[in-house]
Amino acid sequence: MKNKMHILGIINTLTSLDITYAIYGAGKFTKSLLMLVSDYKLRLPEGIIDDFCLVNEVAGIRVWKPADFDIAGVNEIILGTDFFQDDMTDSIISHWGKQCSIIDLFEQESNCRKLVQQECSRLEDRLTTVLSQLVEAYCSPPEARQSYHDHTKDPVVYEPVFRQIGHDLRSAGVSVHEIAIDIYEFESWLDEFSELKNFYEKMGNAYIEKCLEHFLSFKLLNISKDDILIDIAACDSPLHSACLNKGYDAYSLDLAYENGIHGRKIGADASSTGLPDDFASVLTMHCAYECFAGDADVGFLKEASRILDDNGRFIITPLYLDESYFICTSPYCDQRQNDLDAGALKIWREDQWKVPFDRHYSVEAFIQRNLSQMPKDMSADIYMIANIPELNRHYSGQTIYCYFCFVCTKMSAAPYRTNKNPRN
Repeated sequence: MKNKMHILGIINTLTSLDITYAIYGAGKFTKSLLMLVSDYKLRLPEGIIDDFCLVNEVAGIRVWKPADFDIAGVNEIILGTDFFQDDMTDSIISHWGKQCSIIDLFEQESNCRKLVQQECSRLEDRLTTVLSQLVEAYCSPPEARQSYHDHTKDPVVYEPVFRQIGHDLRSAGVSVHEIAIDIYEFESWLDEFSELKNFYEKMGNAYIEKCLEHFLSFKLLNISKDDILIDIAACDSPLHSACLNKGYDAYSLDLAYENGIHGRKIGADASSTGLPDDFASVLTMHCAYECFAGDADVGFLKEASRILDDNGRFIITPLYLDESYFICTSPYCDQRQNDLDAGALKIWREDQWKVPFDRHYSVEAFIQRNLSQMPKDMSADIYMIANIPELNRHYSGQTIYCYFCFVCTKMSAAPYRTNKNPRN
């Protein structure tokens, strides 16, 4: 099944490419890619490329396959990649409207051809790189793949591994607190924060895991309406808006937002926010810290110390700890842009998430990389969830893997907090 998924990825890449390339160049680039696949002796389904005609709607424009293929049948192909960007299509639409085909446009306007050729040049570099990575991942040994190293994919079977990690942390002198989730308490909280429930229930078998991460933030940080909360690397999470609806003082921060403070959204790098000192009392981070490439993970620890006020605290949930220290990366992402940690294994991602960087620490790596560089005014604690197998049994069909949370508190003898909220 995994090999089939790799083959489908290659096919989808090729067919997505043809939507642009086959219009100009008669599919020559596609054929060169097929030769590359042939060199690696990968067998594609017979007739999948040379024996089909694709008529597809892309942003309302009719895109036709070139006539130089010997058409003997029709194959329906799902274009499941994110490599074909909409900016080229949008440019064409804005200038000519949606009524004529791209081929018609070529006959009418030479600069349209130039626009497509520019897009093709960009795609040629990117897709040649990606295809070679797909082939490399497909041909890689088991020990170079996610399923070999990432024990969160089967959290019940690998419970002994996570318990050993907890033991190793304690043996190394790390403060570890073991707690159990009260299911009734969790579900009561989830009823109160129904916005999160409604948002995450669309995530299939990750639904309960995502909700549990947010519950743990509230439980372990004892968040109250006196706090100023920032949800870090929030993306489109409804946490801050759910909190506002209930009278909490909350913001969301993400690198993807417009830079600066705009209402309740803060556009900034989490390791260099540009916020005033002592701005917040609570920072939450859910399923995001593992994506902080380069030194951003360590940089966040220092930035948290600066922007938290007296006795402020933050949580990272889950904290991805595993037997080995590795960076999990999707073969669909350009590896030339990846900043891998020295000493970490590089492994190929096998699931559906096209994530370029996903860091899992070993105990040794976490202590050396993170705990050894904690700011002096921050205390650090690890919380281990003891009843993860019970939760997985209770919520049948869900995958719940949040064994560890990282909680830090800014130590100070000053009064608990003052309101330093610079609202716009």
